[in-house]
Amino acid sequence: MLKFNNLYTVIICPPKALASFERELSEKLKVSYSIISTDKTDINSRARFLVVSNTCMEKATPIIVELSKSFKLIGIIDEAHQGLQSPTTKFYKQILMIRKLFPIMYYTTATTCKNNIMGMYYMLSLLNPNILGQLQW
Repeated sequence: MLKFNNLYTVIICPPKALASFERELSEKLKVSYSIISTDKTDINSRARFLVVSNTCMEKATPIIVELSKSFKLIGIIDEAHQGLQSPTTKFYKQILMIRKLFPIMYYTTATTCKNNIMGMYYMLSLLNPNILGQLQW
């Protein structure tokens, strides 16, 4: 039998999507959640979902590290094409720093890689570092 009481889902999304995730979690799924945004940090100790604005990763990282000590983390990065197509972006570096805390990671995006094959490479490399191998020039 599967046990789900040790799972914790971290949803990282653009600020414009925060309200939508809050509405979906509270009204449709009827679950408790925590939120970290520029306007508020509301941590609910009974929640199993954390919604984080992708502009607040510095504030969220210590909380995510603490959660990883007690839970198996599932990561969902919404609009993953924003900031994960280049290893030089601040967001990419922040995700790379905590990636190993997430045994399971999902990306969602409706936007493709802007005609840039390297953008696709970097996004896939964060999901699974071995999937495409190392770059060789």
